[in-house]
Amino acid sequence: MPKPWWKRKGLRVTLIIVIVLGGLLVIADRVAASVAEDKVATLISQEAGNQGVTMTTEPDVDMGGWPFVTQVFGGEYEQIDIYFRDITAQGVNLPELNVHASNVTAAMTDVLNGAGPVVAQSMTADARLTYDSISDTLAQTDAKVEVSADGDQLLVKSTIDVFGTQIPVTGAATIEMGENAVKVTVTQMTADGVQVPPGGEGLIQEFASGLSKEIPLPPLPYNLQLSDVKVEPDAVVLSASANEVPLV
Repeated sequence: MPKPWWKRKGLRVTLIIVIVLGGLLVIADRVAASVAEDKVATLISQEAGNQGVTMTTEPDVDMGGWPFVTQVFGGEYEQIDIYFRDITAQGVNLPELNVHASNVTAAMTDVLNGAGPVVAQSMTADARLTYDSISDTLAQTDAKVEVSADGDQLLVKSTIDVFGTQIPVTGAATIEMGENAVKVTVTQMTADGVQVPPGGEGLIQEFASGLSKEIPLPPLPYNLQLSDVKVEPDAVVLSASANEVPLV
């Protein structure tokens, strides 16, 4: 026997109320997360300044995990992602630094009041060096340089003057970690599809040797230690990590 119409209508109303309340809870949770993210971003900017790091804008902070409010009350956060852009330390610029802090502890009142401490049990980070920035570093006074990815190596292109003739040249380069720097080493360079004037090969090799150099890196915040460098299609990515790190 079918249910009376008023009972079916009551069930629909109940479902609508549940859906609406669920939506409101999601919105409230995200609003709380947004407020906390703004507070933490300001604190991190201040702490980075204390560590000698300057930036043009505050970092973007994403406090992950669901629901957020229960993490606030518990004082433990699954992960906090921090995205720095265009930071400078000791006169060296780093276009991009993405930090991922896991198992973060912070008292509810501290976060809401914009205070510390905020401590991450572990932290990983990747710093990205754009190919434009590497190109600018390798460029010589009389010749521009274009650097791009070529598998796990770098492809280096330029045009140089060989006895009054402009010769396009192409070379391969490796990149590896040094001490507070990355080392770019041009392993070979040849003329690109043109005949080299007699005696010009020596000038090409001299030019290639001048391109090999170290690119200094700024000290990373939070005592992050660089561990690896990898060539990716859009940037050179440097990996770093640290443990038991006070964010603020």
